[in-house]
Amino acid sequence: MGAPRKVRTPTRERLLEAAISLMRQSGLSGAGINEIVRASGAPKGSVYHFFPDGKQQIAAEALDAYSGRVVAFIDATLSRKRSPGTKVEALRAAVAASLTSYVGAIAPHFRFRDPGRVQSFARLVVTAIEGAYICARANRSSAAFREAGTWLAELARRESAP
Repeated sequence: MGAPRKVRTPTRERLLEAAISLMRQSGLSGAGINEIVRASGAPKGSVYHFFPDGKQQIAAEALDAYSGRVVAFIDATLSRKRSPGTKVEALRAAVAASLTSYVGAIAPHFRFRDPGRVQSFARLVVTAIEGAYICARANRSSAAFREAGTWLAELARRESAP
Protein backbone atom coordinates (compact mmCIF):
# COMPACT_ATOMS: atom_id res chain seq x y z
CA MET A 1 0.00 0.00 0.00
CA GLY A 2 2.99 2.35 0.52
CA ALA A 3 3.60 5.38 2.70
CA PRO A 4 0.82 7.94 3.03
CA ARG A 5 1.11 10.97 0.79
CA LYS A 6 2.31 14.13 2.56
CA VAL A 7 -0.55 16.53 1.97
CA ARG A 8 0.35 20.23 2.14
CA THR A 9 -2.35 22.34 3.78
CA PRO A 10 -2.17 25.46 5.93
CA THR A 11 -3.31 23.49 9.00
CA ARG A 12 -0.78 20.72 8.41
CA GLU A 13 1.97 23.29 7.91
CA ARG A 14 0.97 25.13 11.11
CA LEU A 15 1.22 21.86 13.02
CA LEU A 16 4.67 21.14 11.58
CA GLU A 17 5.89 24.68 12.28
CA ALA A 18 4.62 24.46 15.85
CA ALA A 19 6.39 21.11 16.31
CA ILE A 20 9.65 22.54 14.90
CA SER A 21 9.45 25.58 17.15
CA LEU A 22 8.66 23.57 20.27
CA MET A 23 11.40 21.00 19.62
CA ARG A 24 13.92 23.79 19.05
CA GLN A 25 12.90 25.41 22.35
CA SER A 26 12.61 22.40 24.61
CA GLY A 27 13.36 19.23 22.73
CA LEU A 28 11.09 16.34 21.93
CA SER A 29 9.67 16.20 25.44
CA GLY A 30 8.43 19.79 25.10
CA ALA A 31 6.62 19.03 21.85
CA GLY A 32 3.71 16.96 23.08
CA ILE A 33 0.49 16.75 21.09
CA ASN A 34 -1.30 19.21 23.40
CA GLU A 35 1.56 21.71 23.18
CA ILE A 36 1.65 21.41 19.37
CA VAL A 37 -2.12 21.94 19.18
CA ARG A 38 -1.92 24.97 21.48
CA ALA A 39 1.02 26.53 19.61
CA SER A 40 -0.48 25.91 16.16
CA GLY A 41 -4.04 26.93 16.95
CA ALA A 42 -5.23 23.88 15.01
CA PRO A 43 -7.98 21.57 16.24
CA LYS A 44 -6.64 18.51 18.08
CA GLY A 45 -8.35 16.18 15.60
CA SER A 46 -6.20 17.69 12.84
CA VAL A 47 -3.10 16.17 14.39
CA TYR A 48 -4.44 12.66 13.98
CA HIS A 49 -5.95 13.45 10.58
CA PHE A 50 -2.63 14.62 9.13
CA PHE A 51 -0.35 12.50 11.34
CA PRO A 52 -2.16 9.22 12.04
CA ASP A 53 0.91 7.79 13.80
CA GLY A 54 0.76 10.65 16.32
CA LYS A 55 3.71 12.31 17.98
CA GLN A 56 6.33 10.06 16.43
CA GLN A 57 5.17 10.90 12.91
CA ILE A 58 4.85 14.65 13.44
CA ALA A 59 8.25 14.77 15.17
CA ALA A 60 9.91 12.82 12.36
CA GLU A 61 8.36 15.01 9.68
CA ALA A 62 9.19 18.19 11.58
CA LEU A 63 12.83 17.09 11.93
CA ASP A 64 12.91 16.22 8.24
CA ALA A 65 11.51 19.64 7.28
CA TYR A 66 13.92 21.47 9.57
CA SER A 67 16.87 19.43 8.29
CA GLY A 68 15.89 20.41 4.77
CA ARG A 69 16.01 24.06 5.77
CA VAL A 70 19.43 23.64 7.34
CA VAL A 71 20.72 21.97 4.17
CA ALA A 72 19.26 24.80 2.06
CA PHE A 73 20.87 27.37 4.36
CA ILE A 74 24.25 25.64 4.08
CA ASP A 75 23.93 25.46 0.31
CA ALA A 76 22.94 29.13 0.04
CA THR A 77 25.75 30.22 2.36
CA LEU A 78 28.38 28.28 0.45
CA SER A 79 27.03 29.37 -2.93
CA ARG A 80 27.50 33.10 -2.19
CA LYS A 81 31.22 33.05 -1.52
CA ARG A 82 34.01 32.50 -4.01
CA SER A 83 37.12 31.25 -2.21
CA PRO A 84 36.99 27.95 -0.30
CA GLY A 85 38.30 29.61 2.86
CA THR A 86 35.63 32.31 2.75
CA LYS A 87 32.93 29.69 2.20
CA VAL A 88 33.99 27.63 5.18
CA GLU A 89 34.42 30.66 7.46
CA ALA A 90 30.97 32.02 6.61
CA LEU A 91 29.41 28.65 7.34
CA ARG A 92 31.46 28.19 10.51
CA ALA A 93 30.34 31.56 11.84
CA ALA A 94 26.67 30.83 11.11
CA VAL A 95 26.82 27.39 12.75
CA ALA A 96 28.69 28.78 15.75
CA ALA A 97 26.02 31.46 16.23
CA SER A 98 23.26 28.84 16.13
CA LEU A 99 25.01 26.57 18.60
CA THR A 100 25.69 29.51 20.92
CA SER A 101 21.99 30.38 20.87
CA TYR A 102 21.15 26.76 21.79
CA VAL A 103 23.56 26.91 24.75
CA GLY A 104 21.96 30.20 25.78
CA ALA A 105 18.54 28.58 25.78
CA ILE A 106 19.68 25.55 27.81
CA ALA A 107 21.89 27.09 30.50
CA PRO A 108 19.22 29.09 32.40
CA HIS A 109 17.36 25.87 33.19
CA PHE A 110 20.13 24.52 35.43
CA ARG A 111 21.37 25.55 38.86
CA PHE A 112 24.64 23.90 39.80
CA ARG A 113 26.70 24.09 42.99
CA ASP A 114 29.45 25.62 40.85
CA PRO A 115 27.68 28.18 38.61
CA GLY A 116 30.74 28.31 36.34
CA ARG A 117 29.98 24.78 35.16
CA VAL A 118 26.49 25.58 33.83
CA GLN A 119 27.67 26.96 30.47
CA SER A 120 30.00 23.99 30.04
CA PHE A 121 27.16 21.59 30.80
CA ALA A 122 24.88 23.41 28.33
CA ARG A 123 27.56 23.01 25.63
CA LEU A 124 27.79 19.31 26.52
CA VAL A 125 24.01 18.98 26.10
CA VAL A 126 24.22 20.55 22.63
CA THR A 127 27.13 18.30 21.72
CA ALA A 128 25.28 15.21 22.94
CA ILE A 129 22.12 16.16 21.04
CA GLU A 130 24.00 16.82 17.82
CA GLY A 131 25.96 13.59 18.16
CA ALA A 132 22.86 11.59 19.05
CA TYR A 133 21.07 13.06 16.04
CA ILE A 134 23.82 11.82 13.73
CA CYS A 135 23.86 8.39 15.38
CA ALA A 136 20.07 8.16 15.28
CA ARG A 137 20.01 8.92 11.57
CA ALA A 138 22.84 6.50 10.80
CA ASN A 139 21.47 3.68 12.95
CA ARG A 140 17.78 4.38 12.37
CA SER A 141 17.30 4.21 16.10
CA SER A 142 16.59 6.68 18.88
CA ALA A 143 18.79 4.72 21.30
CA ALA A 144 21.56 7.35 21.17
CA PHE A 145 19.11 10.01 22.40
CA ARG A 146 17.99 7.83 25.29
CA GLU A 147 21.58 6.99 26.24
CA ALA A 148 22.69 10.61 26.06
CA GLY A 149 19.65 11.70 28.06
CA THR A 150 20.36 9.14 30.76
CA TRP A 151 23.97 10.26 31.14
CA LEU A 152 23.14 13.97 30.99
CA ALA A 153 20.43 13.55 33.62
CA GLU A 154 22.89 11.77 35.89
CA LEU A 155 25.47 14.55 35.46
CA ALA A 156 22.85 17.23 36.09
CA ARG A 157 21.74 15.48 39.28
CA ARG A 158 25.34 15.27 40.54
CA GLU A 159 26.01 18.93 39.81
CA SER A 160 22.72 20.40 40.98
CA ALA A 161 22.68 22.84 43.83
CA PRO A 162 20.90 21.61 46.96
